[in-house]
Parts: sequence; C-alpha cells; structure tokens
Amino acid sequence: MLTHEDNEKLCRVGPGTPMGKTLRRYWHPVTRSARLERDGAPLRIRLLGENFVVFRATDGRVGFFDEACPHRCASLALARNEGNGLRCLYHGWKFDVSGKTVDVPTEQPERREAFARKVPLKHYTVREAGGMVWVHIDKENPAPPFPAFEFVDLQDDQIDVRSGLIKSNWLQLLESVLDSAHLSFLHSGVLFSRPVSESPMSEGMRANFTATTSVSSPTFEILEKPYGFREGAVRDFGDGRRFAKIREFVAPYCSFLPGFPGKPTRRKLVMSVPIDDETCTQWVLNYRTDAAFEPGEIDDFWRYANPDPDNFLNPTSGPDDMWGQDRAAMKEGHFSGFPNRHFFEEDMIVQESMGSIVDRTREYLSQSDKTIIHVRRQLLKAADAVQRGEAPWGLRDAASVDYARIRSCAVFLEPGQDWTEVDAFLLAAEPDEQPGSGLDAKPEIEEATTN
Repeated sequence: MLTHEDNEKLCRVGPGTPMGKTLRRYWHPVTRSARLERDGAPLRIRLLGENFVVFRATDGRVGFFDEACPHRCASLALARNEGNGLRCLYHGWKFDVSGKTVDVPTEQPERREAFARKVPLKHYTVREAGGMVWVHIDKENPAPPFPAFEFVDLQDDQIDVRSGLIKSNWLQLLESVLDSAHLSFLHSGVLFSRPVSESPMSEGMRANFTATTSVSSPTFEILEKPYGFREGAVRDFGDGRRFAKIREFVAPYCSFLPGFPGKPTRRKLVMSVPIDDETCTQWVLNYRTDAAFEPGEIDDFWRYANPDPDNFLNPTSGPDDMWGQDRAAMKEGHFSGFPNRHFFEEDMIVQESMGSIVDRTREYLSQSDKTIIHVRRQLLKAADAVQRGEAPWGLRDAASVDYARIRSCAVFLEPGQDWTEVDAFLLAAEPDEQPGSGLDAKPEIEEATTN
C-alpha cells in the first residue's frame, strides 16, 4: 500500500505539484488531427489542470495556446480563426499560429507594433503524428526527442485513433491498463457470453483471450529499458506449454498491449492522459503495419462502444444507475453484468466506481500487482529526480532510443524458451527477412515483489 503523502504525490497533476512538474516534461496527445479544420473552430483542451486552445491555421499548421487572451482573459476558443492566426472576439487582438502578437487595434496606430511585441502569449511546441496532435507544455525545459513510434508514418487507412473521457484520476486508469490479472474475470463475458458472430474480437483475439483466461495467476517479470520497461506475463498450463504476453511500456503512460499468437500485424497502444486531478482521457490506437484495415475490421473491434471517436464510452450511464449494470444478465451467466458494453468500458466503469481518487492506503496487494507496484515506484522516483533538476523516468537516455522498434507481442513459448529472448520483429518477419531487435541491450530482471 502507499502512504497518503505518496498517493497525493502521484495523483495531483496541476501546476507546481511534483507529478505535475514531472508529467510536463513529456509529450502528450491532445486531439485527433481530423478534428482540426483549416480556419475552423478552435478546440478547448484541458491538460494537467490547465486550459488551452488548439487550432489549424489557414496554411495547415497547428497552433496551441493558453486559452485566456493575454489582454482581458477572454477565451480564445471563441476567437475568429483566420489569416493564420486567432483574433480575439473581445477587442480584436490577433495572434499568429506561432504565438506572436500581430495586431492590437485598440492601441494608437503609431505605437501598435511596439506594443504588440511586448504582449506575452504562451504558445507551445506541437507535433502531428499518428493521426494525433501532440504537445509539450513545459516552458522551463526543452522538449525531449519526440517518440516516433512505428505507427507515426502509417497511412490513414492503417491506423484508427479514438479516445474516451473518464471521471477518475489518471493513475487509476493507467493501473487498469497495467493489470493483466483482471482479464480472467472482468472481461470473461466478452468471450464466454456472446456467440462468435456477436463478439467484437477477431479469431486471433479470441485465441489470445482464451489462453489468457485459462490461467488466472500469471507470473510477472520486468526488464528495465531506457524508455520504461518490458513486462512478461507468463502463464504455465501445467502440461509443458507456456503462454507469454509481452508488453512494452514507455514512460509515463504508454502501454503497448500484446497482440495474439502468430504473425503479429494488428497492434494496440493505450495511453492514460491526465486532464486534471479527477478526470483523464483514455487514448486507444489500433494500427496495422502490413496493410490497410480490412472492411469492417475496426467496426467489429468497436462493436458495443459509443461510435463517437472522441468519446467511445457510454455518455448516459453513471453511478446513479450503477452504470446500467444488468443483474438479470449476471444471473444468466454474464460475469460483469454489462452484456452490451465494450470491454474498455468495463474497465472505465470499475475505475469510476473507486471514486475520483482512490485511497491506496486501504489496499492489500498481491503478486499479480507487481507491475503496478513497479510503475508507482518509478513515478515517485521520477518526481524526485525532477525536483533535483534531473531528467525523469524514460527521458534520461531518450536520444538513444529507437521508438519505432518498440513492439509488444504474445507467444506460446517453446520448452525451455525464455520469454526475454522473444523478438516481436522476428515473429513478424518473412523467411527472407530477419531484422535485429534494436531492443536487445542486456537487461536486469526484477524479481517479483509485493507490498
């Protein structure tokens, strides 16, 4: 369990807080690129307890500013988007896409230019990649190398980006993604209570899920990496067969979820981005590295989810109606009682049920929580490092990381095979292609620990 002080340290993300300072050192996704139209309406963005606006200028560039106009603090989300900049509705002050004040019509003509040069509008470094707009908002430190994952250069028909708004602290959501042991229980209805024709899972996903749920107590090992860590969740079937789900984690919250046995082509990245102390965004990226998605492939995956790509969760349910839980369905055999919900929504419901910030001093953890314990410790160490003026977790050697070579996988192990020897790129290679892993620095294996 955590102390109250450490729990607060991990959960509070606003300006000036230890974790807020730490998380500001990283790049964060803030919106789908497709939401921004040239000269279209600016979008309000809340990130790490602060309010911003993002917009696409006339020439296609993206601007990211503080929401409040530096004149009288009117919202620039109301501004006119024209001529490669935003013009505030209140007094007509204009700021170009780079954040420069270019027009102050309320000043006398002879002094406008000199006055405009003194107006301090905060603008931030942005990057479009992988169908998303990413931003770095730390004004005290330079942006680290952008994590150019393998999906950033894929075609639009090879990547699907969606997000969901969750009413809980970011760490709860992250820990849900890291919790491999709950799959045998919370999501069992997705596999066992629906006909194959009504399941959102492909044949490969079902094979993965069946193997995963066959053993409810996997053994966890963690390999430290410059970008975060590699996790092996190994399930021993007791007959000589072992199944390994190998996750890649990029600090502070990027979780590359293992795919299914066989040649891995469809991949998934889940990110838990803090909006403020009590809300966060779940980003889900499905992408294929071999070809475009097949017709209906993405629709099948998101079956039972809200079709809005900017909020895939059911917006009408909540604690007042127990999130629409169906007790009759539970009596009929559905484990969770959410028979017509996406499995990501089952996760969100559980996190919201804990309250906006869970009291971790009341927890009683087991060996299945090993990865969660590890991440908490690393985040606390990262906050301490930032307080000392050092780079946080995953950024100390960021310039040496080839982010495009980070890839998770799931595999049935050969007798005697060590999961740490598995290379996701070799699994995907054709017989005449045998690329090196690029991630094969000798790691240290952390032994299982519990608090």
